[in-house]
Amino acid sequence: ESILERFRRDGRVRILPIGCITRGREGRELAELAELAAGGVIAFSDDGSPVADPRLMRNALALAGALGLPISEHCDSPEMHAGGAMNEGAVSERLGLSGQPAAAEAAAIARNIELAAATGARLHIAHVTTARGVDLIAEAKQRGVPVTCEVTPSHLFLTEDAVAGGGPEPAYDTNAKINPPLRTEADRRALLAALDAGIIDAIATDHAPHAIEDKLVEFEDAAFGISCFESAVSSLLTLAARGELRLERMVEALTSAPAACFGIDRRIPGAGRLEPGVSRDLVILDPAADVTIDPVRWASKGKNTPLAGRRLRGAVRAVIFDGTLAWEREGAHV
Repeated sequence: ESILERFRRDGRVRILPIGCITRGREGRELAELAELAAGGVIAFSDDGSPVADPRLMRNALALAGALGLPISEHCDSPEMHAGGAMNEGAVSERLGLSGQPAAAEAAAIARNIELAAATGARLHIAHVTTARGVDLIAEAKQRGVPVTCEVTPSHLFLTEDAVAGGGPEPAYDTNAKINPPLRTEADRRALLAALDAGIIDAIATDHAPHAIEDKLVEFEDAAFGISCFESAVSSLLTLAARGELRLERMVEALTSAPAACFGIDRRIPGAGRLEPGVSRDLVILDPAADVTIDPVRWASKGKNTPLAGRRLRGAVRAVIFDGTLAWEREGAHV
């Protein structure tokens, strides 16, 4: 409640907190879900720490369902790969790096879908990355399981090849190390197709800023995460310019769809919609802008992006928060 009050007083954007599923995100016992709900959280998640215990996850879903809130789960089976550094496949073998198999994501998605079906609770699958995961979600939706999901701009725009880089020698680019990892081109295309078909509901950045020291180490030791918030729109609008992503679907997946997934539209009038006299939070896009990704100019302290120096198409032109201009872009950089 104190955090919400601080943001209400000083914030220039809306902050909607998500509470932990388990105490300390340690996966041993449930957090005080009812108290967190009363305090104003919109969902529950242990984020990058998947809930391994199926009984605990079932209990969490049942309680969250009774509270009318979704569980957002990072679907992974870490015991299958013991902390793999990138996608398991031909590229990881060539680079000699430990890998995370696609099956680790698919197995966790399948388990959590069945638990959602058993409890009737709403399950939101965070940052799906694999073609098999998409198939499982599509099948669950067809049989009426209350499941939604999201994808990141990074997984729509990049593949595991970003780790190796485009030069004659492998780059071992730690800025392309993310969890879940960048997958294959076939997976990327499956994600785009699923987003277009509405199987994937929303796009979420999974913004993970890190200090430079966290990335200037051996690849296996580097922190997971891409600083994505300030490059997200440009990468997505570039996909639209290429004909890989419909602009209308992109806008829906960034606005009304996530508002529906987390019930934000029931808390904030006009959230996710463009409605005269109601909507007070707007983002104005310029799809025709030519920009160069320059993380040095970013507001985020995390400059960790594999897109530095890339020329992309499209950018955010301005942000209006609560009816007031909060930010306006200048120059040809993002």
